[in-house]
Amino acid sequence: MQLKRHDREFIEELYNEINPYKICDIFDLKSKTYKEAKLIYFNLGINPYLEPFKNKILNGYSILGVSDYEKSYVFDNKYNSKENRAIEIGKTINLDLNVLTYLKNIVTNRKLEDEQNFIDYLKYIKESNYNLNMSISLFERISKPIYLKVWSDYVLSFVKYETLENITKDSLKNDEILPEAKYIWAKEILDSSEYMDEKFDQFYVVACILSKAFILKTQKMDSKRKFLELLNYSLNELNIYLEFELYLMYKYLQNNESVERTFAKIQGISNRILENIKNTAWDILHIRLVEEQIIDDLKKGKVIFHYIGTKDIGLQKIININPLKIIGFLDDQKIIVREYNFKEEIQCKEIDEMLEKHINKNNIGDVNYKEKFEKISNEIAKMI
Repeated sequence: MQLKRHDREFIEELYNEINPYKICDIFDLKSKTYKEAKLIYFNLGINPYLEPFKNKILNGYSILGVSDYEKSYVFDNKYNSKENRAIEIGKTINLDLNVLTYLKNIVTNRKLEDEQNFIDYLKYIKESNYNLNMSISLFERISKPIYLKVWSDYVLSFVKYETLENITKDSLKNDEILPEAKYIWAKEILDSSEYMDEKFDQFYVVACILSKAFILKTQKMDSKRKFLELLNYSLNELNIYLEFELYLMYKYLQNNESVERTFAKIQGISNRILENIKNTAWDILHIRLVEEQIIDDLKKGKVIFHYIGTKDIGLQKIININPLKIIGFLDDQKIIVREYNFKEEIQCKEIDEMLEKHINKNNIGDVNYKEKFEKISNEIAKMI
């Protein structure tokens, strides 16, 4: 859904203001036109009360949010922004598929390198009162050939970890039977795995943009022209504008060092290039899914900071490249704004015109993103 002009102007005014008190005034004045408006604004200075919500990396294992949560301020148009109020804040860690694999290996008594560091990581998460979530792994699993019996081991290992109070090597490997309610929960997770396909469009969109960027990267033209071609593809063929992904692709086409590790496996033609593109698309999509969880919780009246648990350095790099500045919603409109934007780095009238034309589109038909990805995958296959 595209932002309406008055929504866009409101958010731009908040984004451009640097004085925290003026930000409060702007929100209180402009948010009155909405039935419900909730925004989390980041980078307003460190709040000592939010110290427990800091990002952490423990021996290579991450607890990384999509911004610096200890610098956040929650705006709600039901309250005066300058008045003190008590807010209950939760924290949830979303374990990626690699972390769940390590967990499964320990629970099923298989050898794991770096075992003690990983157990210490699991113990820290529990002792620090993070809620546990595996939804990003449920989503990623759709694309992986994991048999149901093996996937059941993943889910049961996760449920066992969530159930245990004392995390040790022995307690994780213990064959003790779980309470019946926990087995019911495990079955619910397994059943939900069958209904994740509806979110697959998001994967195909990111994979399409990444595939197009890869094709353009192999062509002989300057990086600015390559990016214009990519933006045109996104706006006019996919009919979508994804600011975060396009910012990453801009850096990728520029051979920027900040994304070197993230895109290390898609720098040239290889027999695994399509598989590498899909894996990188999943990494990028982790961020998008966590953002949606934050907004969904806000709509339910909850403030919950979501983190990604991973040991994947490439994914850790993506999380830190362009943190959130504002997230939330204005009535039914989701708001996601980041610290940096490619428009600030590449001044070009043609880009402004393309974006303005996209904003003013009236009829945007449905796009079959799966077919789009199949088409562009065939283009890449011919390059191998």
